Amino acid sequence: MTRHLLIPAALCATLLPCPAQQENAAPAQMSPVSLPVLPAAMEDALAIYQELRLLMLESSMTAGKVQLATERIRPHCFTLGLLAPAAREKIIMLADAVLWQEQWMDAVYAQECGIEYEAPLLDEGFETLILLSNKCSRLLADSSTPPALRQAIQELVDTLGGSSVLKLPGRLIHKRWAKDYKTALNFFKALCAAASEENEAACLAALQEQMPTLHYFQQGGEWEQLRLNALAQRFRLTLTSIGSNQHPFGSTVLPESRRTPARMRALAPFIDSLWALEPLLLQPLEYESK
Repeated sequence: MTRHLLIPAALCATLLPCPAQQENAAPAQMSPVSLPVLPAAMEDALAIYQELRLLMLESSMTAGKVQLATERIRPHCFTLGLLAPAAREKIIMLADAVLWQEQWMDAVYAQECGIEYEAPLLDEGFETLILLSNKCSRLLADSSTPPALRQAIQELVDTLGGSSVLKLPGRLIHKRWAKDYKTALNFFKALCAAASEENEAACLAALQEQMPTLHYFQQGGEWEQLRLNALAQRFRLTLTSIGSNQHPFGSTVLPESRRTPARMRALAPFIDSLWALEPLLLQPLEYESK
């Protein structure tokens, strides 16, 4: 399945410890980050991780490939470095949570639909960064590593914050955020099932049943909105990959012919709170021709 790379820059600059969160644990207290800053910082994290992930997938590192990755991530590392350490760590932890939860959601829902899930090339998130960190550490310590490659790797490490960052993914994975990912998947499935109901009364009643879950998610503020919007985008891609004949929601979850004023009023609180629910529910799912 195609993977949406909204992914952490866990090797970027010095971080502070963050309390671990578990499924059904109480939400952590987040220091405030303004609404425009948070998505932009996540985009920087995405750009950095894409380059680091590509390096990990290379069968062999070369100085040129490492130098190119370094030049591409340098401006993103700079802008992330302007954030307070606590806010930067939360962005990294949240980005990792989004990625592994997306991967988990793909696998679980495909299995529910009777689809054989294609094993991923990498376990996304901190696992990938641990592999890359170990690879860089080995090359730096190996006396047979070509000098140009050694210099390129050291420049990459320095750009990311120095040698200490090589140990960070292994520490942070033990503090990984693991909260409400099952709740999110159940919420998306229930919302799609409600919106796709042919009977309007049944649709409205089912949507009303999801309001307490929406209110629960709203308590998490902007950080939770970012996580859920990313997961809703991933769930839409998951439905696309599975195909309309394999999941119960059709080629458009709520077709135009059923968009009565009453249904749209009932959906408004959900879409107003989480913008990614609008394309999930109202836009046609674009299936690839086989």
